[in-house]
Amino acid sequence: PKGAAGCVATRSDQMWSNGIVFCVYTSNNTWTLSIGGPLQSSGFPLRIVQQGSTSSVAPGVWHSISLTTVDDLIVDASLNGHSLANGVSIRNIDTGFAAFGTNGWFAVEYDDVVIDQAG
Repeated sequence: PKGAAGCVATRSDQMWSNGIVFCVYTSNNTWTLSIGGPLQSSGFPLRIVQQGSTSSVAPGVWHSISLTTVDDLIVDASLNGHSLANGVSIRNIDTGFAAFGTNGWFAVEYDDVVIDQAG
């Protein structure tokens, strides 16, 4: 779908409204690092900490996406082994789940999911 994003998160609550979320968008080859996940209405988060562009992220092709957080820093947010955000200050009040998902109601596949303790 147009504007589709795959996302990973740490410290996420059940409603995806809090936590640290890293999303990669296929239609415009951009990414966001945010507090809380993307909204279903717009597909983008409200509280963006950092954002940028990346090389082509084609749908139907396997990609590697990762997010590591420790205390009040983003240790690394990467796509296909390339760091996109490193050492970004974030709030450290969030607690919750590791999560992965999308910014809409469509199929996406995640494979070889690994969750490790950082720090």
